[in-house]
Amino acid sequence: MSACLLRFLSVLCLAVAALAAGAAVPSQEPKVTIDLVVGAQTAAPGKAIPLLLRQRIAPGWHTYWINPGDSGDPPDLAFDLPPGASVSPLAFPWPQRLPYGPLMNFGYEGEVLMPFSLALASDFAGYEVVLQVSGALLVCADICIPQPVAASLRLPVGEGKPAPAAASLFGEANARLPVPLQAAADYQLADGVIHARILLPMDAGHRIESIAYFPFTRHLIKSAAAQGFAVDEEGLSLRLVPGYDFQPGADLSGVLVVREAVGDGIESAYELQLPAAITAAAQAGMTLLASKPSAAIAAPAGLLPSPPSASVAAPAGMNLAIALAFAFMGGLILNLMPCVFPVLSIKILSLVGSAGKGGMRLHGWVYAAGVVASFLALALALIALRLSGESLGWGFQLQSPLIVALLAYLFVLIGLNLFGVFEVGTSVMSLGGGAGGGKPDSLAASFGTGVLATTVAAPCTAPFMGAA
Repeated sequence: MSACLLRFLSVLCLAVAALAAGAAVPSQEPKVTIDLVVGAQTAAPGKAIPLLLRQRIAPGWHTYWINPGDSGDPPDLAFDLPPGASVSPLAFPWPQRLPYGPLMNFGYEGEVLMPFSLALASDFAGYEVVLQVSGALLVCADICIPQPVAASLRLPVGEGKPAPAAASLFGEANARLPVPLQAAADYQLADGVIHARILLPMDAGHRIESIAYFPFTRHLIKSAAAQGFAVDEEGLSLRLVPGYDFQPGADLSGVLVVREAVGDGIESAYELQLPAAITAAAQAGMTLLASKPSAAIAAPAGLLPSPPSASVAAPAGMNLAIALAFAFMGGLILNLMPCVFPVLSIKILSLVGSAGKGGMRLHGWVYAAGVVASFLALALALIALRLSGESLGWGFQLQSPLIVALLAYLFVLIGLNLFGVFEVGTSVMSLGGGAGGGKPDSLAASFGTGVLATTVAAPCTAPFMGAA
């Protein structure tokens, strides 16, 4: 009877594991696609032809702006053009703030329209121009996928006759581009806070509901920190928290997005040059702001101020001891996660088996060495691949359907082992310690089990590694 029950449980485990493996493999449906929209029916030599690169992003997913914020990567795209043709840089619409746990990213959801232009030389030869774009977009939700994308366009050569059907789409795209702001602006660092001043006379400042600033360069400000602002008759004041790449004198130029409390809310964006303080007048204004952090606020005729509570103090910093304490707590919690706990159960059984031989402590240290060594190897591989141009994030190996499927079947074996179908050490332990020859008490098996634990635990580590 027990043998029949054991066979039934084995078959049930295999069936459940197979279903789980199928569910664990990410959907092959692309999470973001691109296409090209042209604003002309024909391309005229010697003239610029307007185009759009359109991203269509799946619900619940997002891609990234020029500065992706705390994590992520900007688009990595390249154009393939015939001789005598050239394209302008892509124009990025202003982004939105995308919180993810303690992180803040800058990017897009839904549909994104990026205008650019195609120019043909006046002596361009040929009856048509073929434009191709390809590369990768990092698209993220709970996980991140470097999504390969490609699009192409064939356009006859002619008089450059416009395409009226695309006019509304181009109007929509241009309305989402930040407007260059021709106004004196600079900043000063005081008391660990960046005090920026934009000398732009404002009216209707009381209509400003919120302001968000997006520097073009990454990590110059703390993306997730609150941004205080104030408006008066002389202009707009911003208070930003420096990021870990900030250096005095850094160029903080970027995009200022203003939301006005009009109707359902109106957003407008301005491209702003923001160097370090250069004028005495601006320095005086910033000194006044630093001495009165809760000063009342107001905005330009197209910018629009906040309620009195909009000026927010910077959050208190975290010292190294507290960070290490939380990292240690995260490590303890990590051991209970479903990515790690099944592997730990096998290692515990193995250590118990070696206890009588006085080797439990040694095996424990060797197992820990396997964990640390494989974390270092994963980190170095990730750094090397990113330096070579790949768009990868932590846990990239578990974005491969093949690796996920193999790990799923490995866990089927682990489950059968825990049900007693076969003995620890004869099959499953050899998978964790291939170099150990299938001996559960070998040091190589302990080291290999540490490597296995790290490999399957990568997605569970993200919240704890990020906070640490």
